Amino acid sequence: MCGGSKSIVTVTITSSPDAGIDGAVTVCDQGAAIGLFAELGGTPDAGGTWTDPNGIAHSGSFDPATDIAGNYTYSIGALAPCVADQSIVAVTITSSPDAGVDGAVTVCDQGAAIGLFAELGGSPDAGGTWTDPNGIAHSGSFDPATDIAGNYTYSIGALAPCVADQSIVTVTITSSPDAGIDGAVTVCDQGAAIGLFAELGGTPDAGGTWTDPNGAAYSGSFDPATDIAGNYTYSIGALAPCLGDESMIIVSIENSPNAGGGGFLSLCAGSPATDLFLQLSGSPDATGVWADPNGLAHSGSFDAGNDPAGTYTYTVSGLLCPDDVSGVIVDVLVGPDAGQDNGIVLCETAALLDLFSSLLGSPDVGGTWTDPNNDPAPALLDPQTAVSGNYTYSVQGNGACPSDEAVLTVSISQTVTAGSPGAITLCSSSGAQDLFAQLTGSPQPGGSWTDPFGLIVPPLFDPATGDEGVYTYSVIGNAPCPDASTSVVVEVEEAPNAGDDAISSLCSSSAALQLNTLLNGTPDAGGSWIAPNGLSVGPLLEPASAAQGTYQYVVQAVQPCANDTAQVTISISIAPNAGSDASLALCSNAPPVDLFPQLGGTPDAGGSWIGPHGSSLNSVIDPSLAFSGTYTYILVAIAPCLNDAAEVEVTITALPDPQIAVSLNDGCVPVLAAFSTDYTGSGSFLWNLGNDSISTEFAPDSILYPNAGVYDVTLLIDAGNGCISSTVVNDAVTAFVPPIASFEALPGEVTTQDPAVYFHNLSIGANAYAWTFGELGTSEEKDPRFLFPAELEGVYDVCLVAFSAPSCSDTACLPLVVNPTLVVNIPNAFTPDDDDINDTFHPVLVGVDPDHYLFQVFDRWGQPLFSTQDPLGAWNGRFMGNEEVPSGVYIWKLEAKGIGTTARIERTGHVTLVR
Repeated sequence: MCGGSKSIVTVTITSSPDAGIDGAVTVCDQGAAIGLFAELGGTPDAGGTWTDPNGIAHSGSFDPATDIAGNYTYSIGALAPCVADQSIVAVTITSSPDAGVDGAVTVCDQGAAIGLFAELGGSPDAGGTWTDPNGIAHSGSFDPATDIAGNYTYSIGALAPCVADQSIVTVTITSSPDAGIDGAVTVCDQGAAIGLFAELGGTPDAGGTWTDPNGAAYSGSFDPATDIAGNYTYSIGALAPCLGDESMIIVSIENSPNAGGGGFLSLCAGSPATDLFLQLSGSPDATGVWADPNGLAHSGSFDAGNDPAGTYTYTVSGLLCPDDVSGVIVDVLVGPDAGQDNGIVLCETAALLDLFSSLLGSPDVGGTWTDPNNDPAPALLDPQTAVSGNYTYSVQGNGACPSDEAVLTVSISQTVTAGSPGAITLCSSSGAQDLFAQLTGSPQPGGSWTDPFGLIVPPLFDPATGDEGVYTYSVIGNAPCPDASTSVVVEVEEAPNAGDDAISSLCSSSAALQLNTLLNGTPDAGGSWIAPNGLSVGPLLEPASAAQGTYQYVVQAVQPCANDTAQVTISISIAPNAGSDASLALCSNAPPVDLFPQLGGTPDAGGSWIGPHGSSLNSVIDPSLAFSGTYTYILVAIAPCLNDAAEVEVTITALPDPQIAVSLNDGCVPVLAAFSTDYTGSGSFLWNLGNDSISTEFAPDSILYPNAGVYDVTLLIDAGNGCISSTVVNDAVTAFVPPIASFEALPGEVTTQDPAVYFHNLSIGANAYAWTFGELGTSEEKDPRFLFPAELEGVYDVCLVAFSAPSCSDTACLPLVVNPTLVVNIPNAFTPDDDDINDTFHPVLVGVDPDHYLFQVFDRWGQPLFSTQDPLGAWNGRFMGNEEVPSGVYIWKLEAKGIGTTARIERTGHVTLVR
């Protein structure tokens, strides 16, 4: 008889590594280094390794100054059969903004605007904003005319976690110097010295320097006795970047006037006129004026026959300098005076003329006259018989003065004649006529013509363009004889204008039109028309009924004009008729259709058809192949008729081919279902939902199926034009009776010494099962057996999902307690007051392994106060056994293992110390 046998399987459970949950972090390119481990989610195990985005080993401390952005991988190995784990931290680096380096600039108060950005140092990023010294938003363009000096701040924002950056441009404004406005001054050459600064315009700044016209330094005090005329410049410096300023005084020196020295003149009364200026001594200025002995203005030319004797004063005026005066004393001797020469013009028709009265001056009476032939002449001149020329008047002299003569030049002009009036009547189509030929009498040629409006015109009158009326002929007289004029009355009869011959092609469909509009030119209205048959017709032509041929237009005239005629040769083409537009609605499964009968009206045959896409086709279309759109029927016309076209608007509706989608909230009764279709066209809908209900909605929703069963669904779509389709979905909805999930765990109490558990399935109406044992495992068995961890006690949620169908289930859960084999009791307070009652604090243990034991106490900040590996060790309420700690709440931590088992515990709690 064989004895019993046994074997042992030693099972070792290795822990799966946990690399945590993927994380992401954004850092600034100028930020401090960070530890990537802290960016992982979950509770990752320590001790793994890192690789950078290029797969190169990495320390796990990310420094944005040297490392690159990307995915950093954390890997942690595992003991077989567990597999290694990995997680990723995605690192994004944002760029720090650079507002550049502070700058400073000095501008002139009258300088141009400057851009502050260019004054920043470094390499500032563009796109920032500016604020002025008062913190108000600024454009960044500094205008010294309107902006204030101070610190202008440039700010540029940043993406987190980078921070914004700022820089400052300090602006200083310097004042521009003001040298005033240019001036000018005139001084007398004998005047006193003057200060030039006072001659500047505006409000010049003091303290500048002067230079004379030669560029030499100058005092600024002008002395006309020693300084020269010219441009004197005033200059004043400036602080950079302002520029210095200059202004100028133009100095002019006036010379003192010189009227010369006095003179004396003695003349006979008949002497010729004498220039008094020539009688002055010295070098007088020629700019002076003369006054006679009575103080009246005088020309400076002395006429002994008319001017009084006495002192004639010559005055040269100064602008700044004083006037200068000199004079000439004139004495007139008594002697003959024949007066002064003169000239006159007479017309031959003038009255007798007294020659003596025509002399100038104050001639003496009693003298004698001689004519141009030096013959004695009477004192009265008859222009009709006298000759033109010089007539001389002589007065005998005396002992002091010689005889005197004066000459009267006489010119006698001849009269002119323009002839007598005339009249003429012309046709507007006549040639040009010479108006001079229409005058009567003996007109002198060479005169000028004016029209009825007083405008000068040529002597040839063109009746086609000229105005009728009175045309005046004028001959200019020889002064002082008068002009002569006469006139011609012109009448113009308008010539009739029947227009110009024309040829016209018309279409029979053209609207009625006036025959006059077919003529070329600009025919007169009011004429009469003669048809091709020689009969008179009205001016309105109806192309639909008119005869072809030549139509003559006649316009009557008034004498001396003749009648005018013109003709139009007319041809008439018959207009095509494509009928009228129509429309046609078809279903895509309809038989072929001839479009020509669909046209309205009475269209002519023989035309062509164009489809919606411009392609030629015949009149029959197949709806299964044709397109919706406009089908055009075109008839080609004979010019000038236009082609005619009619359209048939065809609408072809496609036969619907819908797909049905079903959405269920659950498979267990009662089931709610929603239905939809991919059909997007127009039309009406009729749903048979299989549960004795009908719907006309596009997408019926919340349809209730209260009873278990299998339901077919039918959709009928009417798209119009007879296009109706039907779609059936078999077994569209299946409603199941819901199962009842239930189970029990055996044995009733589970410990870490024997953590195997059998689960008895008590579910009703189910045919499939899904078990979860906390986060430790799963099973699809009906009655599974599961081994829980033997090392550590705990509470595990065990759940069962029971299925009667994949979409119909019920869930039952049970908390399973795995009790430790160890027994641990820990008090929650003690009183270390040396009364031998509850003076120490320690756990009460049963079954602990003394080689695997650790008990620690900490204060609230984590500072260790007590630690022991002796299961009998106790804390006495002192810090490391010496100094007493105060009353309060303290933290304890226990790690222990049972004797002879793998069961272990790790616990943390609180204890209250009372003194």
